Amino acid sequence: MALSPRAVEACIWEKSLYKLDSHFGPELAFGLALHEQYPERQIVLSKRAVSGSTLANDWAPGRDGYPALLDDLTRIRDAYPDSTVVPSGLLWLQGEADAKESEDARTYGENLKRLIHQLRKDTGSHLPVVVVALP
Repeated sequence: MALSPRAVEACIWEKSLYKLDSHFGPELAFGLALHEQYPERQIVLSKRAVSGSTLANDWAPGRDGYPALLDDLTRIRDAYPDSTVVPSGLLWLQGEADAKESEDARTYGENLKRLIHQLRKDTGSHLPVVVVALP
């Protein structure tokens, strides 16, 4: 599966509240909450999302999505050449597509651990991770 970004429509209440035609999703409210909590800090959020992608086939190290995550970090560092850019966390909100195939669902936990371990190694950061679970 080739990874091509697609915009995800916002909830109607979010569009109304923030007076937007469109935005990508929960990261907007998350970013605003971070800014409210830490107004003196410059925080850059990077979102990498592909509708219908799976951890097993798209995001695991060695798959198309993984180098894209690292490329995002490089682009952020390039955009802030006078700053020390430190990855300070990963918010993982994915998994619905993995629940459709029994093998992907069965190996999801190990695949996620492998992704986190490799990201920490490749970024040189402990990289705290918040995993948003599906019901």
